[in-house]
Amino acid sequence: MGITKKERLALFEKAGGRCECRSNRCTHHAPGERCTQDLGEGWDAFYLRGSNGRAADNLAALCAICYKNIMGAWEIDHKEMIERMKAIRKSMSRSS
Repeated sequence: MGITKKERLALFEKAGGRCECRSNRCTHHAPGERCTQDLGEGWDAFYLRGSNGRAADNLAALCAICYKNIMGAWEIDHKEMIERMKAIRKSMSRSS
C-alpha cells in the first residue's frame, strides 16, 4: 500500500528535500554516510522496517538512484534465498 500525498509531502519536508539513504549496500554514496543528492524527480518512500508500517519514523525519502540500488540489492538477496531453499528441499528429498 502506497503512502498518501499528505504523507509524501511530510516525508519530503522531513528529509529537507535531500535523499536520506545511509545504506552500506548502496553504491551511490560512501558506506554509512548520508547521500547528498537532492530528491528531485523520481524519488520514492522506502520502508525501513517492514513491521512498523507507514509510521513517519519508519519511512525514508530516497533519490531514484539510491532507491534502485537498495531494491536491486534486496532482489538479489531474495533470489539467493530462494535458490538456497530449493537446494535444501532437493537435498531433503534425496535423503528420504
